Amino acid sequence: MKRGQEEIVGFAVLLVVLAIVGVILLGMYLRSPVPESSTFPEGGSFLDALPQVTSSCALTGDRLISVHELLVQCIMQPGKQCASEELICTVMNNTLHSLVTQAFPIGSRIEGYRFTVSEPDTPPVVTLSAGNCTSYQGDQRFLPGTGYSLALFVCT
Repeated sequence: MKRGQEEIVGFAVLLVVLAIVGVILLGMYLRSPVPESSTFPEGGSFLDALPQVTSSCALTGDRLISVHELLVQCIMQPGKQCASEELICTVMNNTLHSLVTQAFPIGSRIEGYRFTVSEPDTPPVVTLSAGNCTSYQGDQRFLPGTGYSLALFVCT
């Protein structure tokens, strides 16, 4: 064989060996267990949408305020009332309880949840929980314009 042909054969053998090693590594990677995610995707989506939901509280006129505005008003002025003369914090608690229980009903898939609205290093302003859980998966979002965060942890 000529020298050029020997180099081509050597190169082809090298490519075959590399392909075999690649297939073995790919097989090992695909067979490895997928680590469980510590987040709950539905929880993040819920927390993203929650501030934009319209509440049943109108402060002035007929315009109903969002849950974001409701939370801010309750935190800043807890004694304030809606136009319906209900306390704004009562409407906030009822609204949040209704939304969380409808979105995450305790049953076959969800065993429990814990929802909080809090500021760092202070007790939560709102705490809603149901079910009996020891291990939670969840997510947290900051409430725009405040130092407060919304957190939802669910056990499945």
